[in-house]
Amino acid sequence: MTNQTAAEAIIDTGKTEDPLGKRLRARRRELSLTLKEVADGAGLSVGFISQVERGLTVPSLSSLASIAGVLDSHVTTFLAQPEGKSQLTRHNERPIYAVDKAALSYERLSTTFPGSVLNSVIVHEPPGYRSEPIQHVGEEMFFVLQGAITLEVEDETTVLQAGDSIHFASMRRHSSWNHTAELSHHPARLHDGRVWRQSAAKPRTREPGRTPESPQMILEGLNSERAQQMTKSLKLLSIAAMASTMLATAPLSAQAGGVLRLDEVAVGELDPAIASDYADSILMFNVYDTLVLPSPGAPGHVPHLAESWEGDGTSYTFKLRDDVKFVSGNAMTAEDVVFSLDRMKAMGKGLSYLFANVEKAEAVDASTVTFTLTKPYAPFVASLLRLPIVDKQTVMANLGEGEGEMKDWGAAYLTSTSAGTGAYRIVSHNPQEETVMEKNPDYFLGVPAPAPDTARLRYGLEAATVRTLIAQGEHDIASQWLPPEVIKALAANGAQVLTESGTGAFYVKMNTTKPPLDDVNCRMAFAKAFDYGAAIKMIAVTDTVSQGAASTGAVPVGMFGANPADQVLTRDLEAAKQHLAECKYKPEDFTLEISWIAEVPVEERFALLMQANYAELGVKSEIKKLPWALFAEQVSKPENTPHLSQLFVNAVTGDPDTLLYGMYHSSAARHLAVARISQRRRSGQATRGRPDRRHAGGTRGSLCRAECPADGDRAHHLWL
Repeated sequence: MTNQTAAEAIIDTGKTEDPLGKRLRARRRELSLTLKEVADGAGLSVGFISQVERGLTVPSLSSLASIAGVLDSHVTTFLAQPEGKSQLTRHNERPIYAVDKAALSYERLSTTFPGSVLNSVIVHEPPGYRSEPIQHVGEEMFFVLQGAITLEVEDETTVLQAGDSIHFASMRRHSSWNHTAELSHHPARLHDGRVWRQSAAKPRTREPGRTPESPQMILEGLNSERAQQMTKSLKLLSIAAMASTMLATAPLSAQAGGVLRLDEVAVGELDPAIASDYADSILMFNVYDTLVLPSPGAPGHVPHLAESWEGDGTSYTFKLRDDVKFVSGNAMTAEDVVFSLDRMKAMGKGLSYLFANVEKAEAVDASTVTFTLTKPYAPFVASLLRLPIVDKQTVMANLGEGEGEMKDWGAAYLTSTSAGTGAYRIVSHNPQEETVMEKNPDYFLGVPAPAPDTARLRYGLEAATVRTLIAQGEHDIASQWLPPEVIKALAANGAQVLTESGTGAFYVKMNTTKPPLDDVNCRMAFAKAFDYGAAIKMIAVTDTVSQGAASTGAVPVGMFGANPADQVLTRDLEAAKQHLAECKYKPEDFTLEISWIAEVPVEERFALLMQANYAELGVKSEIKKLPWALFAEQVSKPENTPHLSQLFVNAVTGDPDTLLYGMYHSSAARHLAVARISQRRRSGQATRGRPDRRHAGGTRGSLCRAECPADGDRAHHLWL
């Protein structure tokens, strides 16, 4: 190494005529290969290949070599890699190079000669960078010179410190990431030795319909972070779904007009009767409107599409504005409100359960609508935050295939475009890639001039991609789900860190149908043994900014039913040991399965912390990484649900009822339910006044602390 840092010494070795992604795509099309064929042949994902071709991410050297092999090309076709001509390399004479000016950089150690099979480089891996998962022919050996990395080989996760090494077959799917907060100008250095075997040099051909063979020549480098993120809404009239720590590349006032670029985890569901997740909420609150909105800075709600309302108990009447038009130009009337409710209840998806107690809605006249409930339901007005009003005329004109008079209720149509009154309207929508929105010039409240003219919401961008785009001034808002050290590094380079509180929390859920968690003493032991303070430190960005705060229980502080703010959860190892001694199961008789969501890398840190904490009790555990889609499928059945699962849960209406229903109600959570808590929830729903609900909620919170089999409050919570 020279006295220069890697960042200072990187040389430009990229081909300059066209962007890397464009050249890779041109070569793929020249060979008539599909994205899937290239991905399968290179041992990578289709989404990753697509992002590389579109210039949204930069591949590591290993991935580029794998891709080049599938494209019947040498890596030097796309990268001017320094040649290793001499068998000797001096530490101060090795050039540092990168793929397409990526932050990840390399120093070449090995040379080439006839019959050589070893390729060796030093990898300079910045904080937070994660490599794309890959598998290929050959062997690999990692030796950490400085810093630390986390290496994942199939389902095995290993932390390597300076001086540690590991050797494995490259056909085992693997990836690595720098989980430390080491500054980017002192990156972790990794000695990565690769052995590959190259067959006789002759062009590879592809028979029609045959997947390309795996590439035989493999080089490497690490990284392009494998993490998907959550972001907050861009909406000028948005509802705070959760607390968030996000990055903006410049003061928001500087973003007047123009294009706003942000990202979210896929998929983006556009149909308001199906929408329920984070990306869906961003879309819904921008292209649709609701009768009410939360009162800014105060409890309760204020009129929005409604001018006023009255009633409680089982009947509510709303008076509507008469100056609201849909993007189609149709006027909004009471018939549209009735249709929106009927459609959501008939489809029975998304958040339709919020309206289970609503018997019917009736249009009294064009500007008046009455809702009739089957019984008193205190959260009813709050639930209307998740009833977007759709254009009945437009939907009826675009019914798709289906049975009965209403066929598909326009679902096929509304999954690709909008029929709302919102401040923005849809220009284009691909739920896996990107949604483009533009200002609605006829919005009934008017869209302020400083608001973006266009918003690009992209899905499934890797964290490394987001980091690169922000550094290049090509992305505006990154989400709270970036690793804290990445947020810190970006903030140090001029990005703003913005924080906002909300109505959600992070929960560790326990499956009470699986031994030993069917024993309350075991549950209490694991809850008491968890190091809450260490978990909070893991998500700290700076001394004053964090991605979360300590929790006091299952209900976030500030909501009905919450425990006092000064009663934060703390570790009590002695109490944990006592509970475990009273458990009917012995530690040597079971192994806990701890899961984490692949798209949320911070959960891996918590899983490793749990594993270490429980080892102090003599308890064995296994960590399992699950993609969100697979996790959601598995937890639908108790027998497939891991012992310990991690979830970010949000009160979708701002009312604690919607936060607790899915977790603890006996008719919803099934294997994570408590009858007494369900009864308290029902009594809280039936009350009319805020003091009554506060009393019912407070009792419910106390029961959760003592009994919840999910032990959400006794496991780690973060304000999010």
